[in-house]
Amino acid sequence: FEAARDSASRRDGPDSPHVANALDKLGVLYIETGQYALADRELTEVLRIRDKAYGAHARMTALCHQRIGYLRLYEGRHQEAVESLQRALAMHRTGLRESDPDVAGTRLLLGRAFLRTGQHELAKPHLEAALDIRTAVFGDRSIPATMAKNALGWCLLRHGELDRAESLLRSTYPTIEAAIGRSHIEVVAARERLIELCTRTGRTAEAAQLRAR
Repeated sequence: FEAARDSASRRDGPDSPHVANALDKLGVLYIETGQYALADRELTEVLRIRDKAYGAHARMTALCHQRIGYLRLYEGRHQEAVESLQRALAMHRTGLRESDPDVAGTRLLLGRAFLRTGQHELAKPHLEAALDIRTAVFGDRSIPATMAKNALGWCLLRHGELDRAESLLRSTYPTIEAAIGRSHIEVVAARERLIELCTRTGRTAEAAQLRAR
């Protein structure tokens, strides 16, 4: 991605949308590897370029706000994540249908951010909608739908709906781990949700085994 960024910059100039696309991919990679300061630098530059090239309400600019919300979620800056994702969702809704996968992705992240800020009632409709969209677009057994099911399971756990939460969390975790690898940040998050379930239901030995993985 760094090579693609440098090549696009030499060919098209530093404010080229092609540079922004390369920086966007680099920013996501930095998030997924825990290099949050570097991700922040790259995504801030992406937002500047896209705002200049496409305008403040374009789809590509909205996607950048979504990425920044994703970053803030993993940085632990949860209220800032909510604000970035609400901004992205409002921008998406000016030009996209509610059934668009980008809307689903933003609503999934926004639901997770609401859970982190303790706003459980606000989280649930976003997570349910994200699951419905992803199931319709990608299929019930797809990885996007499986990720949405896992997040909804976490929401139900926080709501105290333990039986349905357990079904969703247990059925989705192995699929997510097999698809993207044990060390990926999304797999770590899914494992933490399963640990939370085990702890709340008194299965401390299983929780300890999961922590040791």
